[in-house]
Amino acid sequence: MSMVDNEGFCYLMKTMDSRYTVPSCTYFTNNVIPLLYKKASQNMDDLAKCNNLALTTDSWTSHATESYLTITEDYIVDSDWQIKSAVLQVYESHTSAHLSEELKHAAKEWKLEWPKVTISGNYR
Repeated sequence: MSMVDNEGFCYLMKTMDSRYTVPSCTYFTNNVIPLLYKKASQNMDDLAKCNNLALTTDSWTSHATESYLTITEDYIVDSDWQIKSAVLQVYESHTSAHLSEELKHAAKEWKLEWPKVTISGNYR
């Protein structure tokens, strides 16, 4: 059983907004997931065409004191000179000690070449 078909989840959503109907698992399978795949595939194609990109890290802690790290890419595709941005990864329970490894993992997973990459962060 998927989350969207869970009776308790549907009750919660109906309680939050009685006008909202949770889309079915089939809807996500047939519509949302293929769209996300298409966007990720286009992002990979764009990255292959760009000469340089910037990775930005942003870390925060939730009200429940859970820590998170987001790695975002910003780049310009040479063919159309439009600035593009995408979230590559969101990590839970990050520490600054593992930041380098998480950046390397994201770069490897997205097939980023290090000479093309500049890294910045919200260091305070």
